[in-house]
Amino acid sequence: MYARVVRVRGSAEGAEERTATFQREALPVIREQPGFAGVVTLGDPGSGVGAVVTYWESEEAMTASAEVLAALRERMTAGQGLEVLSTEQYEINMLERRAAPVPGNAVRVTRANGNLDTAETALAQLRGEGLALASTLPGFRALISGIDRSSGRFMIASGWNTAADRDASEPATAALRARLAEVAGATNLEVDKLEVTLAEVPAGIRS
Repeated sequence: MYARVVRVRGSAEGAEERTATFQREALPVIREQPGFAGVVTLGDPGSGVGAVVTYWESEEAMTASAEVLAALRERMTAGQGLEVLSTEQYEINMLERRAAPVPGNAVRVTRANGNLDTAETALAQLRGEGLALASTLPGFRALISGIDRSSGRFMIASGWNTAADRDASEPATAALRARLAEVAGATNLEVDKLEVTLAEVPAGIRS
């Protein structure tokens, strides 16, 4: 599976209206693309930063969707006064969900640059130690990781029932997260704390 992550920023006001517009105007176009495997939109009500994560059955499907969705993205962002911060694509190498995402869930998304080999080593450790640890914590819902093999850039996303659950997990996971970042040789590390605003994940790919 593959994912395209588009980060955007807009005014903190009007987030609900933007989500409704996305659901009404953008989602039908995304759904009809061959190989579409799900979409989750995320937002931070305080800062106006958000993300649209689309999942694809293959790299070919993700690539084939790029032109149509780039035109859609340009139209949607211009119409809503949004700034595109970044567009990144990843091969998903771990997708573990205890439950499908629903609006109101909380997410921590970490993105960083790394060497391809060391990043893969770190993500393999995440699959073992990280998943085992997260599974013991209250409110844990999902752990997802992906890597861009052309650059070594990687991302890790954890899902939680509530923002309180997510924030409470940080002391327990801080040491492991720091060690994995060191193993990966992580640079330009960025962390977003977001809420799920819309989720459509087919049952067959929920875990």
